[in-house]
Amino acid sequence: MKFIILTMLLVWTNPAHAKLNFSEAIDGIFERSPEIPSSQANLEYSEAALLSQKLQLLPSVSAGWSKTETFESVSERSGNFIKTNFNLFKGGSHYSTWKSSEHNSLSAKAGVDQTILGVEYSAVTTILNFIQKAKDKKIFQKLLKINRDSLRTTKRRYKRGLISQQEVIRARVDLGLAKARLKAARIDLNNSMAKLDSLLGHTDINISWPLAKDLLSLRTKKLKNLEFEAGNRPDIKQARMNVIRDTHTVSAAKRSFLPRVDFSYTISNDDINGTDYSEQTSLLSISIPLFDGWKTVSSIKQTQSTLASSQKTLTQRERNAKSDWEKSKKNLVESLETAKERNSNMKLSRKLYKSNFKRFQQGRSSVNDLQVDQNRFLDSESQANLGWLQAHLAWLDFCHTMGKRISNCNL
Repeated sequence: MKFIILTMLLVWTNPAHAKLNFSEAIDGIFERSPEIPSSQANLEYSEAALLSQKLQLLPSVSAGWSKTETFESVSERSGNFIKTNFNLFKGGSHYSTWKSSEHNSLSAKAGVDQTILGVEYSAVTTILNFIQKAKDKKIFQKLLKINRDSLRTTKRRYKRGLISQQEVIRARVDLGLAKARLKAARIDLNNSMAKLDSLLGHTDINISWPLAKDLLSLRTKKLKNLEFEAGNRPDIKQARMNVIRDTHTVSAAKRSFLPRVDFSYTISNDDINGTDYSEQTSLLSISIPLFDGWKTVSSIKQTQSTLASSQKTLTQRERNAKSDWEKSKKNLVESLETAKERNSNMKLSRKLYKSNFKRFQQGRSSVNDLQVDQNRFLDSESQANLGWLQAHLAWLDFCHTMGKRISNCNL
Protein backbone atom coordinates (compact mmCIF):
# COMPACT_ATOMS: atom_id res chain seq x y z
CA MET A 1 0.00 0.00 0.00
CA LYS A 2 2.82 2.37 0.89
CA PHE A 3 4.49 1.60 -2.44
CA ILE A 4 1.29 2.50 -4.35
CA ILE A 5 0.90 5.77 -2.44
CA LEU A 6 4.56 6.66 -3.05
CA THR A 7 4.22 5.92 -6.76
CA MET A 8 1.11 8.11 -7.02
CA LEU A 9 2.92 10.96 -5.26
CA LEU A 10 5.89 10.68 -7.62
CA VAL A 11 3.61 10.77 -10.66
CA TRP A 12 1.67 13.71 -9.25
CA THR A 13 4.81 15.71 -8.48
CA ASN A 14 6.64 14.83 -11.72
CA PRO A 15 7.08 18.12 -13.63
CA ALA A 16 7.07 16.25 -16.95
CA HIS A 17 3.32 15.67 -16.48
CA ALA A 18 2.51 19.21 -15.40
CA LYS A 19 1.32 21.65 -18.02
CA LEU A 20 3.44 24.79 -18.23
CA ASN A 21 1.97 28.24 -18.12
CA PHE A 22 2.94 30.92 -20.61
CA SER A 23 5.99 32.30 -18.78
CA GLU A 24 7.25 28.81 -17.85
CA ALA A 25 7.07 27.72 -21.48
CA ILE A 26 9.09 30.78 -22.55
CA ASP A 27 11.70 30.03 -19.87
CA GLY A 28 11.90 26.44 -21.10
CA ILE A 29 12.54 27.60 -24.66
CA PHE A 30 15.23 29.98 -23.41
CA GLU A 31 17.01 27.14 -21.64
CA ARG A 32 17.12 25.11 -24.86
CA SER A 33 18.06 28.00 -27.14
CA PRO A 34 21.42 27.64 -28.94
CA GLU A 35 21.47 31.32 -29.96
CA ILE A 36 21.88 32.78 -26.47
CA PRO A 37 25.05 30.82 -25.48
CA SER A 38 26.62 31.78 -28.80
CA SER A 39 25.88 35.46 -28.22
CA GLN A 40 27.17 35.27 -24.64
CA ALA A 41 30.37 33.61 -25.85
CA ASN A 42 30.92 36.56 -28.20
CA LEU A 43 30.44 38.91 -25.22
CA GLU A 44 32.99 36.99 -23.16
CA TYR A 45 35.47 37.19 -26.04
CA SER A 46 35.00 40.95 -26.39
CA GLU A 47 35.47 41.44 -22.64
CA ALA A 48 38.69 39.38 -22.74
CA ALA A 49 39.92 41.45 -25.68
CA LEU A 50 39.19 44.64 -23.74
CA LEU A 51 41.18 43.42 -20.72
CA SER A 52 44.06 42.45 -22.99
CA GLN A 53 44.04 45.90 -24.55
CA LYS A 54 44.12 47.57 -21.13
CA LEU A 55 47.09 45.44 -20.11
CA GLN A 56 48.96 46.61 -23.21
CA LEU A 57 49.68 49.84 -21.29
CA LEU A 58 51.80 47.88 -18.79
CA PRO A 59 55.40 46.89 -19.53
CA SER A 60 56.11 43.43 -20.88
CA VAL A 61 58.55 41.24 -18.97
CA SER A 62 60.48 38.25 -20.29
CA ALA A 63 63.19 35.95 -18.92
CA GLY A 64 65.44 33.43 -20.63
CA TRP A 65 68.62 31.42 -20.79
CA SER A 66 70.98 30.92 -23.70
CA LYS A 67 74.19 29.00 -24.50
CA THR A 68 76.56 29.62 -27.42
CA GLU A 69 79.60 27.60 -28.55
CA THR A 70 82.08 28.42 -31.35
CA PHE A 71 84.50 25.81 -32.73
CA GLU A 72 87.05 27.58 -34.93
CA SER A 73 88.22 29.73 -32.07
CA VAL A 74 87.00 27.65 -29.20
CA SER A 75 84.79 29.59 -26.85
CA GLU A 76 81.71 28.97 -24.82
CA ARG A 77 79.14 31.45 -23.51
CA SER A 78 76.02 30.87 -21.46
CA GLY A 79 73.82 33.13 -19.41
CA ASN A 80 70.39 34.21 -18.29
CA PHE A 81 68.55 37.48 -18.47
CA ILE A 82 65.45 39.41 -17.45
CA LYS A 83 64.14 42.01 -19.86
CA THR A 84 61.32 44.51 -19.69
CA ASN A 85 59.89 46.56 -22.55
CA PHE A 86 57.68 49.60 -22.15
CA ASN A 87 56.11 51.74 -24.80
CA LEU A 88 56.29 55.40 -23.81
CA PHE A 89 54.48 56.88 -26.80
CA LYS A 90 52.66 55.44 -29.78
CA GLY A 91 50.86 58.45 -31.14
CA GLY A 92 47.87 57.77 -28.89
CA SER A 93 46.90 54.62 -30.81
CA HIS A 94 46.90 52.60 -27.59
CA TYR A 95 44.17 54.81 -26.16
CA SER A 96 42.13 54.73 -29.38
CA THR A 97 42.39 50.95 -29.60
CA TRP A 98 41.43 50.68 -25.94
CA LYS A 99 38.30 52.80 -26.49
CA SER A 100 37.49 50.79 -29.61
CA SER A 101 37.63 47.54 -27.61
CA GLU A 102 35.57 49.09 -24.84
CA HIS A 103 32.73 50.04 -27.17
CA ASN A 104 33.00 46.71 -28.95
CA SER A 105 32.30 45.08 -25.57
CA LEU A 106 29.30 47.38 -25.05
CA SER A 107 28.10 46.45 -28.53
CA ALA A 108 28.38 42.77 -27.64
CA LYS A 109 26.28 43.34 -24.50
CA ALA A 110 23.59 45.00 -26.58
CA GLY A 111 23.91 42.09 -29.01
CA VAL A 112 23.08 39.64 -26.22
CA ASP A 113 19.97 41.68 -25.36
CA GLN A 114 18.95 41.73 -29.01
CA THR A 115 19.46 37.97 -29.28
CA ILE A 116 17.25 37.50 -26.21
CA LEU A 117 14.50 39.55 -27.87
CA GLY A 118 14.83 37.48 -31.03
CA VAL A 119 14.57 34.19 -29.12
CA GLU A 120 11.59 35.54 -27.19
CA TYR A 121 9.84 36.62 -30.39
CA SER A 122 10.21 33.14 -31.87
CA ALA A 123 9.11 31.53 -28.60
CA VAL A 124 6.04 33.71 -28.07
CA THR A 125 4.81 33.52 -31.66
CA THR A 126 5.19 29.73 -31.66
CA ILE A 127 3.34 29.36 -28.35
CA LEU A 128 0.53 31.72 -29.37
CA ASN A 129 0.04 30.02 -32.73
CA PHE A 130 -0.12 26.67 -30.97
CA ILE A 131 -2.78 28.00 -28.58
CA GLN A 132 -4.80 29.43 -31.46
CA LYS A 133 -4.67 26.16 -33.44
CA ALA A 134 -5.57 24.11 -30.35
CA LYS A 135 -8.56 26.35 -29.66
CA ASP A 136 -9.61 26.20 -33.31
CA LYS A 137 -9.58 22.41 -33.09
CA LYS A 138 -11.90 22.55 -30.08
CA ILE A 139 -14.22 24.92 -31.98
CA PHE A 140 -14.48 22.53 -34.92
CA GLN A 141 -15.03 19.63 -32.53
CA LYS A 142 -17.97 21.56 -31.11
CA LEU A 143 -19.23 22.18 -34.64
CA LEU A 144 -19.00 18.46 -35.41
CA LYS A 145 -21.04 17.62 -32.33
CA ILE A 146 -23.59 20.29 -33.25
CA ASN A 147 -23.97 18.86 -36.76
CA ARG A 148 -24.34 15.32 -35.42
CA ASP A 149 -27.06 16.45 -33.03
CA SER A 150 -28.68 18.36 -35.87
CA LEU A 151 -28.65 15.27 -38.12
CA ARG A 152 -30.23 13.10 -35.41
CA THR A 153 -32.96 15.65 -34.80
CA THR A 154 -33.57 16.02 -38.55
CA LYS A 155 -33.94 12.26 -38.97
CA ARG A 156 -36.45 12.07 -36.16
CA ARG A 157 -38.50 14.87 -37.64
CA TYR A 158 -38.32 13.26 -41.09
CA LYS A 159 -39.63 9.96 -39.73
CA ARG A 160 -42.51 11.85 -38.18
CA GLY A 161 -43.25 13.41 -41.57
CA LEU A 162 -42.56 16.94 -40.41
CA ILE A 163 -39.82 17.74 -42.95
CA SER A 164 -38.72 16.57 -46.37
CA GLN A 165 -35.84 14.22 -47.21
CA GLN A 166 -33.91 17.17 -48.64
CA GLU A 167 -33.55 18.53 -45.12
CA VAL A 168 -31.91 15.25 -44.05
CA ILE A 169 -29.54 15.33 -47.01
CA ARG A 170 -28.66 18.93 -46.21
CA ALA A 171 -27.87 17.98 -42.60
CA ARG A 172 -25.63 15.12 -43.79
CA VAL A 173 -23.75 17.48 -46.09
CA ASP A 174 -23.24 19.87 -43.18
CA LEU A 175 -21.87 17.00 -41.08
CA GLY A 176 -19.43 16.06 -43.86
CA LEU A 177 -18.22 19.65 -44.11
CA ALA A 178 -17.75 19.78 -40.34
CA LYS A 179 -15.63 16.61 -40.44
CA ALA A 180 -13.46 18.09 -43.20
CA ARG A 181 -12.97 21.31 -41.24
CA LEU A 182 -11.98 19.37 -38.15
CA LYS A 183 -9.42 17.35 -40.12
CA ALA A 184 -7.93 20.56 -41.54
CA ALA A 185 -7.77 22.01 -38.01
CA ARG A 186 -5.96 18.88 -36.81
CA ILE A 187 -3.39 19.23 -39.58
CA ASP A 188 -2.77 22.87 -38.66
CA LEU A 189 -2.45 21.88 -34.99
CA ASN A 190 0.02 19.12 -35.84
CA ASN A 191 2.20 21.62 -37.70
CA SER A 192 2.18 24.08 -34.81
CA MET A 193 2.87 21.23 -32.35
CA ALA A 194 5.95 20.24 -34.33
CA LYS A 195 7.31 23.80 -34.16
CA LEU A 196 6.62 24.06 -30.43
CA ASP A 197 8.17 20.66 -29.74
CA SER A 198 11.30 21.72 -31.63
CA LEU A 199 11.72 24.77 -29.39
CA LEU A 200 10.43 23.49 -26.04
CA GLY A 201 10.96 19.73 -26.27
CA HIS A 202 7.28 18.97 -25.61
CA THR A 203 3.82 20.53 -26.04
CA ASP A 204 2.45 20.26 -22.50
CA ILE A 205 1.32 23.86 -22.01
CA ASN A 206 -1.90 25.48 -20.86
CA ILE A 207 -4.31 26.19 -23.71
CA SER A 208 -5.54 29.64 -22.70
CA TRP A 209 -4.83 33.19 -23.78
CA PRO A 210 -2.21 34.30 -21.22
CA LEU A 211 -2.60 38.07 -21.51
CA ALA A 212 -6.30 38.42 -22.30
CA LYS A 213 -7.23 40.09 -18.99
CA ASP A 214 -4.24 42.45 -19.12
CA LEU A 215 -4.97 43.42 -22.71
CA LEU A 216 -8.62 44.10 -21.93
CA SER A 217 -7.57 46.51 -19.20
CA LEU A 218 -5.25 48.55 -21.45
CA ARG A 219 -6.32 52.09 -22.18
CA THR A 220 -5.93 52.99 -25.83
CA LYS A 221 -5.80 56.72 -25.03
CA LYS A 222 -2.66 56.17 -22.99
CA LEU A 223 -1.11 54.24 -25.87
CA LYS A 224 -1.72 57.08 -28.29
CA ASN A 225 0.06 59.60 -26.03
CA LEU A 226 3.26 57.58 -25.57
CA GLU A 227 6.53 58.99 -26.89
CA PHE A 228 9.17 56.91 -28.62
CA GLU A 229 12.63 56.46 -27.07
CA ALA A 230 14.99 54.86 -29.56
CA GLY A 231 17.86 54.60 -27.08
CA ASN A 232 16.13 51.79 -25.18
CA ARG A 233 16.26 49.40 -28.12
CA PRO A 234 19.23 46.99 -28.00
CA ASP A 235 19.64 47.00 -31.79
CA ILE A 236 19.96 50.81 -31.72
CA LYS A 237 22.40 50.61 -28.79
CA GLN A 238 24.46 48.04 -30.66
CA ALA A 239 24.56 50.14 -33.83
CA ARG A 240 25.59 53.26 -31.89
CA MET A 241 28.35 51.41 -30.05
CA ASN A 242 29.59 50.05 -33.38
CA VAL A 243 29.84 53.58 -34.81
CA ILE A 244 31.82 54.82 -31.80
CA ARG A 245 34.00 51.69 -31.92
CA ASP A 246 34.81 52.14 -35.59
CA THR A 247 35.48 55.86 -35.08
CA HIS A 248 38.18 55.01 -32.54
CA THR A 249 39.52 52.32 -34.86
CA VAL A 250 39.98 54.92 -37.61
CA SER A 251 41.73 57.21 -35.12
CA ALA A 252 44.07 54.39 -34.08
CA ALA A 253 44.95 53.68 -37.72
CA LYS A 254 45.73 57.35 -38.41
CA ARG A 255 47.98 57.60 -35.35
CA SER A 256 50.24 54.96 -36.88
CA PHE A 257 51.84 57.81 -38.85
CA LEU A 258 53.22 59.34 -35.63
CA PRO A 259 56.62 58.44 -34.11
CA ARG A 260 56.91 55.66 -31.54
CA VAL A 261 59.03 55.85 -28.39
CA ASP A 262 60.03 52.64 -26.58
CA PHE A 263 62.14 51.90 -23.54
CA SER A 264 63.73 48.60 -22.51
CA TYR A 265 65.81 47.51 -19.55
CA THR A 266 67.77 44.24 -19.40
CA ILE A 267 69.62 42.55 -16.55
CA SER A 268 71.91 39.73 -17.70
CA ASN A 269 74.44 37.36 -16.14
CA ASP A 270 76.82 35.62 -18.57
CA ASP A 271 79.51 33.01 -18.16
CA ILE A 272 82.16 33.46 -20.90
CA ASN A 273 84.88 30.78 -20.87
CA GLY A 274 84.56 30.40 -17.10
CA THR A 275 84.41 34.12 -16.30
CA ASP A 276 81.22 35.69 -14.93
CA TYR A 277 79.96 38.95 -16.34
CA SER A 278 76.97 40.85 -14.97
CA GLU A 279 75.46 43.59 -17.07
CA GLN A 280 72.55 46.05 -16.94
CA THR A 281 71.43 47.63 -20.20
CA SER A 282 68.84 50.31 -20.88
CA LEU A 283 67.68 51.33 -24.30
CA LEU A 284 65.57 54.29 -25.39
CA SER A 285 64.49 54.16 -29.04
CA ILE A 286 62.51 56.48 -31.28
CA SER A 287 60.97 55.06 -34.46
CA ILE A 288 59.73 57.38 -37.18
CA PRO A 289 57.72 55.72 -39.99
CA LEU A 290 58.90 56.88 -43.40
CA PHE A 291 57.58 54.34 -45.88
CA ASP A 292 55.67 51.08 -45.34
CA GLY A 293 54.49 50.25 -48.82
CA TRP A 294 51.20 52.17 -48.39
CA LYS A 295 50.05 49.69 -45.71
CA THR A 296 49.02 52.39 -43.22
CA VAL A 297 47.02 54.31 -45.82
CA SER A 298 45.30 51.09 -46.91
CA SER A 299 44.50 50.28 -43.28
CA ILE A 300 42.99 53.75 -42.76
CA LYS A 301 40.82 53.41 -45.87
CA GLN A 302 39.63 50.00 -44.71
CA THR A 303 38.64 51.29 -41.25
CA GLN A 304 36.91 54.30 -42.80
CA SER A 305 34.90 51.95 -45.03
CA THR A 306 33.87 49.92 -41.97
CA LEU A 307 32.87 53.12 -40.17
CA ALA A 308 30.74 54.23 -43.13
CA SER A 309 28.98 50.87 -43.11
CA SER A 310 28.30 51.17 -39.36
CA GLN A 311 26.91 54.69 -39.81
CA LYS A 312 24.64 53.43 -42.59
CA THR A 313 23.35 50.61 -40.36
CA LEU A 314 22.69 53.04 -37.50
CA THR A 315 20.78 55.45 -39.75
CA GLN A 316 18.64 52.67 -41.19
CA ARG A 317 17.85 51.21 -37.78
CA GLU A 318 16.91 54.57 -36.28
CA ARG A 319 14.60 55.34 -39.20
CA ASN A 320 13.06 51.87 -39.18
CA ALA A 321 12.67 51.94 -35.41
CA LYS A 322 10.60 55.11 -35.56
CA SER A 323 8.32 53.80 -38.29
CA ASP A 324 8.05 50.38 -36.59
CA TRP A 325 7.04 52.09 -33.36
CA GLU A 326 4.28 54.10 -35.01
CA LYS A 327 3.04 51.05 -36.89
CA SER A 328 3.05 48.77 -33.84
CA LYS A 329 1.22 51.36 -31.72
CA LYS A 330 -1.54 51.77 -34.31
CA ASN A 331 -1.78 48.02 -34.85
CA LEU A 332 -2.05 47.41 -31.12
CA VAL A 333 -4.90 49.91 -30.75
CA GLU A 334 -6.75 48.39 -33.72
CA SER A 335 -6.10 44.81 -32.54
CA LEU A 336 -7.35 45.52 -29.02
CA GLU A 337 -10.54 47.14 -30.28
CA THR A 338 -11.10 44.29 -32.74
CA ALA A 339 -10.51 41.61 -30.09
CA LYS A 340 -13.02 43.27 -27.74
CA GLU A 341 -15.64 43.55 -30.50
CA ARG A 342 -15.15 39.96 -31.60
CA ASN A 343 -15.34 38.72 -28.02
CA SER A 344 -18.68 40.52 -27.55
CA ASN A 345 -20.00 39.18 -30.85
CA MET A 346 -19.02 35.64 -29.85
CA LYS A 347 -21.03 35.86 -26.62
CA LEU A 348 -24.08 37.18 -28.45
CA SER A 349 -23.78 34.56 -31.18
CA ARG A 350 -23.47 31.76 -28.65
CA LYS A 351 -26.55 32.97 -26.81
CA LEU A 352 -28.51 33.29 -30.07
CA TYR A 353 -27.51 29.82 -31.25
CA LYS A 354 -28.53 28.13 -28.00
CA SER A 355 -31.91 29.82 -28.16
CA ASN A 356 -32.51 28.89 -31.80
CA PHE A 357 -31.31 25.31 -31.30
CA LYS A 358 -34.00 24.81 -28.68
CA ARG A 359 -36.55 26.17 -31.15
CA PHE A 360 -35.25 23.71 -33.76
CA GLN A 361 -35.62 20.80 -31.34
CA GLN A 362 -39.18 21.93 -30.69
CA GLY A 363 -39.91 21.99 -34.42
CA ARG A 364 -40.31 25.76 -34.54
CA SER A 365 -37.42 26.43 -37.01
CA SER A 366 -36.02 24.76 -40.13
CA VAL A 367 -32.64 23.17 -40.84
CA ASN A 368 -31.74 26.17 -42.99
CA ASP A 369 -32.37 28.51 -40.07
CA LEU A 370 -30.26 26.32 -37.81
CA GLN A 371 -27.48 26.16 -40.41
CA VAL A 372 -27.30 29.96 -40.55
CA ASP A 373 -27.06 30.08 -36.76
CA GLN A 374 -24.41 27.35 -36.77
CA ASN A 375 -22.23 29.18 -39.27
CA ARG A 376 -22.65 32.43 -37.38
CA PHE A 377 -21.68 30.71 -34.13
CA LEU A 378 -18.64 29.04 -35.77
CA ASP A 379 -17.47 32.24 -37.40
CA SER A 380 -17.81 34.25 -34.18
CA GLU A 381 -15.85 31.65 -32.17
CA SER A 382 -13.11 31.40 -34.78
CA GLN A 383 -12.94 35.15 -35.31
CA ALA A 384 -12.74 35.79 -31.57
CA ASN A 385 -9.93 33.25 -31.32
CA LEU A 386 -8.08 34.90 -34.21
CA GLY A 387 -8.68 38.31 -32.64
CA TRP A 388 -6.95 37.30 -29.42
CA LEU A 389 -4.02 35.91 -31.38
CA GLN A 390 -3.63 39.18 -33.28
CA ALA A 391 -3.94 41.21 -30.07
CA HIS A 392 -1.23 39.16 -28.33
CA LEU A 393 1.08 39.39 -31.34
CA ALA A 394 0.47 43.14 -31.58
CA TRP A 395 1.41 43.52 -27.92
CA LEU A 396 4.59 41.49 -28.53
CA ASP A 397 5.56 43.73 -31.48
CA PHE A 398 4.76 46.84 -29.46
CA CYS A 399 6.97 45.76 -26.54
CA HIS A 400 9.86 44.78 -28.79
CA THR A 401 9.76 48.07 -30.70
CA MET A 402 10.41 49.68 -27.30
CA GLY A 403 13.30 47.26 -26.69
CA LYS A 404 11.52 45.50 -23.83
CA ARG A 405 10.82 41.85 -23.13
CA ILE A 406 7.17 40.99 -22.90
CA SER A 407 7.52 40.14 -19.20
CA ASN A 408 8.92 43.62 -18.46
CA CYS A 409 6.59 45.59 -20.70
CA ASN A 410 4.24 47.82 -18.74
CA LEU A 411 2.33 51.02 -19.47
